[in-house]
Amino acid sequence: MTKLLPFFTFYGGKNRAARHYPEPARDLIVEPFAGSAGYSLNYPDRQVLLRDADPVIVATWQYLLGASAADILGLPDLQPGQTTDDLDVPPGARHLIGWWLNKGSATPKRKPSTFMLRYPQGGPYWGPGIRARIARQLPCIWHWRVECASWESAPDLDACWFIDPPYQRAGKHYRHDSDGIDYRKLAEWTRTRRGQVIACEADAADWLPFRPLVAIDGMEGRQKKTRARMEMIWP
Repeated sequence: MTKLLPFFTFYGGKNRAARHYPEPARDLIVEPFAGSAGYSLNYPDRQVLLRDADPVIVATWQYLLGASAADILGLPDLQPGQTTDDLDVPPGARHLIGWWLNKGSATPKRKPSTFMLRYPQGGPYWGPGIRARIARQLPCIWHWRVECASWESAPDLDACWFIDPPYQRAGKHYRHDSDGIDYRKLAEWTRTRRGQVIACEADAADWLPFRPLVAIDGMEGRQKKTRARMEMIWP
């Protein structure tokens, strides 16, 4: 199965780094901090269970898993001066559009970023091209499931666990951020998952004995590269 492109982008997502992590050794992938599901997009033919404590992320995935290609293609563009509040669409669709107005944000936006406004018809932001891409990929994920729940309540399934929490030192920008996580408890929970476990972090984390995986260039704006960040992995 060919890797899917993102259905939406999310701050801290693993869309670029995911291919460097080990392939799943189970038929079921569980992402207890799902975000935009960057790891599972590489293996869409597997059974996938997405869980997240952020109801906005879950509502976005619920909309995608219940929508048809025609539903996606029928979503509107924003007209000059409009915000997503002006759109007569379901809440999940409003969130989906909002993620594409300023890519890589921790929350959906209400109006286009200055970068989006530089592109005719949205370009790589919200517009006909993105709608067509999402509609084309949609049948590949109709068998996925999503739940709005904390990592702590996840059933201990025999699965490939891709554990990508808000980073211990840098995960301060989320609705449910690192301040709300007991990392000692998370470490114990991670160590006791059944099946294959892949835990992700940044290079300053100490809640598990992480090792370096790959350096990923950061991006600022459209062209300027920022300092590369080191992706870490356990075990």
